[in-house]
Order: sequence, then structure tokens, then C-alpha cells
Amino acid sequence: MEEDRSAAPGPEGRGSLAQLFEDGGLLQHLFHHSTEGFLALDFRTLETVEVNDAFCRMLGRSRAELIGERPDAWLAPEDREPFWKTAVRRGEEDSRQYEARLVARDGTRVPVLANASTWSAGPEGPAMSLVFVTDLTRLKRTEELSEQLMHVLEAFPGLIGMCDGHLNFLYHNAYAKELLGADRAEGVTMRGTHPEWAFRVMREEAFPTAANEGYWVGDSALLDKTGREVPFLVTVVAHHDRAGEVRRYSLVGIDQSVQNLAEERRHRYAEQLRSISRLISLEGLTSLLAHQLNQPLAALGNYAVAGQRLVPQECPESTRLRDLLDNMQRETRKASDTLVQVRKFLKGEGPDFHALDLNDLVRRLPPFLQEGTASGRVPVRLQLAKGPVTVVGDHLQLQEVLHNLVHNAREANRERSPSDPDPVVLRTRRQGGEAQVDVVDAGPGLPPEMGTDVLVRPFYTTKKGGIGLGLWVAYTILEGHKGRLEAFDNPDGPGATFRVRLPVEP
Repeated sequence: MEEDRSAAPGPEGRGSLAQLFEDGGLLQHLFHHSTEGFLALDFRTLETVEVNDAFCRMLGRSRAELIGERPDAWLAPEDREPFWKTAVRRGEEDSRQYEARLVARDGTRVPVLANASTWSAGPEGPAMSLVFVTDLTRLKRTEELSEQLMHVLEAFPGLIGMCDGHLNFLYHNAYAKELLGADRAEGVTMRGTHPEWAFRVMREEAFPTAANEGYWVGDSALLDKTGREVPFLVTVVAHHDRAGEVRRYSLVGIDQSVQNLAEERRHRYAEQLRSISRLISLEGLTSLLAHQLNQPLAALGNYAVAGQRLVPQECPESTRLRDLLDNMQRETRKASDTLVQVRKFLKGEGPDFHALDLNDLVRRLPPFLQEGTASGRVPVRLQLAKGPVTVVGDHLQLQEVLHNLVHNAREANRERSPSDPDPVVLRTRRQGGEAQVDVVDAGPGLPPEMGTDVLVRPFYTTKKGGIGLGLWVAYTILEGHKGRLEAFDNPDGPGATFRVRLPVEP
């Protein structure tokens, strides 16, 4: 509120102040209407001689209340001692500057910047201290907000950066420095931190779009401190000057690695659910087949027995006919047992564990593998360990495992050499506390995508017309035996090896 300037003058020195305004009303107008606070202090006593309205508004007090007071009356207690240390040197320098906090009438602390200078009317005239006071409240609030914002930027769990119009980085937050490497993060260019494809996206799409439209959002990638490519969802914001020129770009990046991994898992789980659904349907189909085929298989076995009895001893081919009928009966029993085992496996029924010798199991495989198909013409060569290799397991299930692996090995050998396929090698050995059976082929080797995840995935196949259950069944059976199935390319020749690993019976 404007006060009556005709009031009685303040302490001595008011006359000297009048001389300051002897050029007319200009200085008085500037003094009283300035938005900057102004006060005049008696040089010797530091009592207030004059104040303007802006300074009165800072403190929420009237001019009459302030005239005659010394600054320590409205300085914050913690700033009084530094003020007096500066004040005692006021005769040593013409001007000085310091920050302080004033206490307003309502107790609010007002941060200010004081610029003080000494003025004298003449060699012997009374000297005065003239002080311009700038209210720093907004500036301090802005600094505080900037500091808080910087804490947010540094704690943000993603990349935040700023670059100039030439795409040279000026700032990286802590996340970016950790990702890129602290030494590498400072002063690098956009090209130095991006794979080539991502750099082209940023240069040709992201920055031009941000410059024209204000911002851009899209997929990009960074190279971390190890050189690994990390996918990011990036937002680019352009900052223009008053002339419309881009001065800065801000970048915010969210690491997509976890989200991409979660998406891959979601697809994998969806595929597993589809596989489970197919297995449930397959179990029902197996039950139907077992029901429909058991009777014809039993009848076929009975016909084979009857045929053996009817073959006359004097028949020239009687021995050969009996062998054929024996094979027919054995294959019939094998088909029936296989249906039972597959049904038990798909229903989740437990295996029939007992001690067995893997050498013995492997020796019995060749007759079991003699099928009337083209793959049956690929021979099997046995390389058995000396002495028994005893494990605990279900002999029918382990027989099924080896049957599947040998069948695949035969097909691999025929694929590489259709006219003269190499034999499949079946090798047993005891290695420390485990037993191993290697099924070695000489085919084209493993496909590039072959891995453990493929072994445990039902319905995965690279064969035309295959249903993709053989390896999965083998892997699952071995898991139930506390064993493992491994696959690797042969180190010293063509083909691949599928290795069955089982714990040895103590």
C-alpha cells in the first residue's frame, strides 16, 4: 500500500538522501515503483533510513514500522552472524553481495539476494549504505523443483538422455550410465550407442518426426557396455527456441527385454496348452485304438499258434514257415504291449521299476527293431561295455526310448546315404555314478534349432509326415527314471549322438 511521503523524515541522513534526488522526480519514481526491494541504511548505525514499497511487500510490514530498525530485526536468526561479519567490512569496499533470508510478519522466510553499495554526499558528509534486494523465492523454488526432478531422472528405471541438434549427447541418467558404461556414456554420439539399424531409425525417422511434430514414439535399440543389443521403446521430444530451431532433443527409453521375454513365455505357454489339449485328445484316441485293436491282435496271435501246429513236419519249408509264424506271434505281442504302455504313459500311470542290465536290454533290441519297412534295412552295430551296467527302471519304457532313438537314427542314415546307409551304433558304458547308452547315427546332424527346449516340446518335428512325439516321449520317460536325454553333433565325423543317462544301481 502506498504511504504518505509527506510524513516526517527519518533519522539523520534524510537530507543527504534528498540530494540523491536533486535531479528531479525521476529517481524518486524509480525508487518507489521498482519491483526490486530497496532500502537505505545509515552507514554508521545501520538504521533504516528509507524503504520502497517492494521491500515492504516482501516483509508484509509498513514503511513506518521499518524506518529506524536495523536489518537484524528482520533477518533470519541463522543469517544474522554472517550479515554482521560482512557489515563490519562495509568501509573496506564500495559494493558487496550476499544471500540471506528475511522473516516476514507471518513468519514466512523470504530468500533474497542483497546488492549493497556505499554512497557519500561529500568528503565529510554522512555516508549511507544503499541496498537493492531481489526476492529469490521463485528462483529457489525452481531450483528446488529442478533438484527434485533431477533425483527423479536419476532414479528412473529406464534410459533418459539429452542431445544437441547435432545428436551429440549432453546428459545421461544413472540407468543409462550403468547400461552403456560410465566412461562410454559421456560425450558419445548417437551412432556410437546404437546398432546400425537402430541408428538409421533414429536419424531418418525419430528425430525428423520429433522436429516436425514435437515428439516421436517407436522401437529402437542400444548397445550395452558388452556390445549386446538391448531393445527399447523410445520417446523423443524436440525442444525449439523462439525462432523455431531445434536446440535440444530429450530421449526416454524403456527396456523391452523383460516384456519381450514375457511375450515369448506367453506364446510358449499357449503352445503348451495347445499341446496338452492335443495330448488329452491323443489319450482318448489311444484308448479307442487299444480297445479296437486288442481283439484283432489277439486273434492274429492265435492264428499264428494254430498255423504252427498245422505246418506238417515233412513240409520242405516247415522250419522257415515256423520262423515266420514265430515272428508274427512276437510282433503281435509287441504291438499289444506297445498299446498298453502308450496308454499307461498318457494316463500318467507309474512305471514298473526293477533292476535290469542295459547290456541285456540292448542285446534284445535287434529282433525287436526288425520291422518290415525300409528303415529295417539299416543295420545296428552293438558296442557293449564289459560287465553288466545295472540300472533301476521299467524295461518296456526304456525299450521304447531306445526304439524311438534307433528309429530316428536309421532315418537319418538313410537321408544322408539312401543307397548304402551306415549302420547305427548302440554303445553302452558306465561313467562314474551313471550309466550311458549312446545312439550314434551318420546322418546330416542336428538342425540348428535343436536344443533341450525342443526335446521337451511335444509335436515338434522336422520330418515330413512326423507327429513329433518320439523324442518328447523318450525325454519324459527318462525324467521319470531320474535320467536325462542329451543330443549333440558327432565331434569326429558326420551325424549326431543321442545320449541316454541314467543313475547306476548301487
